[in-house]
Amino acid sequence: MKKTIITLTLLATFASNAAFVSFISDSKYNIASNDPSSETGQIVGGGEYVASEPSTGGGSEPVAPSCEGPELTKRQLQDLVMSGGDYSKACVGTITDFSLVFMNRNVNYDITNWDVSSGEDFSGMFEGSSFNQDISGWNVSNGTDFYGMFNNAQNFNQDISGWNVSNGQNFGSMFMYARAFNQDISGWNVSNGTNFSSMFSATRDFNQNIGGWNVSNGRNFSYMFDNAKAFNQDISSWNVSNGNNFNRMFRSANVFNQDISGWDVTAATSWYDFNQNYPVVLVSENIPAKFR
Repeated sequence: MKKTIITLTLLATFASNAAFVSFISDSKYNIASNDPSSETGQIVGGGEYVASEPSTGGGSEPVAPSCEGPELTKRQLQDLVMSGGDYSKACVGTITDFSLVFMNRNVNYDITNWDVSSGEDFSGMFEGSSFNQDISGWNVSNGTDFYGMFNNAQNFNQDISGWNVSNGQNFGSMFMYARAFNQDISGWNVSNGTNFSSMFSATRDFNQNIGGWNVSNGRNFSYMFDNAKAFNQDISSWNVSNGNNFNRMFRSANVFNQDISGWDVTAATSWYDFNQNYPVVLVSENIPAKFR
């Protein structure tokens, strides 16, 4: 919408006569001044007022508050959830620990607009839940622990490609048994991740190109794609040189047959059943020589 135009004469008059100017609507303002009438739309001391034109869809509209009421503690939030109360506009902006809040529960209210920006621990938040809401707008940039966040959340398949997980350290079991999940998270910055154990274990549909991930700080890669039914992407360029645990990383990964023989696994201390499968899909010549 076009902004109200106020001339320099009017600005000078406001400075001398008005305590403040408050905009009441798109086309009106109120001048509180020495003029006792304080009339809406009244110019005190001269100047020019031009009414705005009706909005045609551009510009910013007022945003409804994302929460109502006092800031809740985690305990208060859990009590609200367990009681069946409406938590759609719960004020959760100061909670740092969201772990297990909806574990094995249905999410019956819309939480898409929750302010989770203070959250550090999201472990098991939706574990075993039927949850499948759009949380693409959540700010999880302070999150460090995503362990099991969607573990066994079998319906979840929302676009979370824009999440900033750059502070994440624990991604273990994050999507384990999240059978429907197959969103593009190739752009995630997981460079601080140390635990990737079972991250995609027992996923049914996940097959996204995550070959560009920086997993160089990873220590635990055990079971990462264990029983992953669809995953078959080129991850040959991954730097896993700090990894020590590769146990059953691709066990029963029925279609994965990429050549990862060039991986630096010098630091590996455990790799039993690395590619166990019947029949073998990830053949021995495609795995690091140390693991054969």
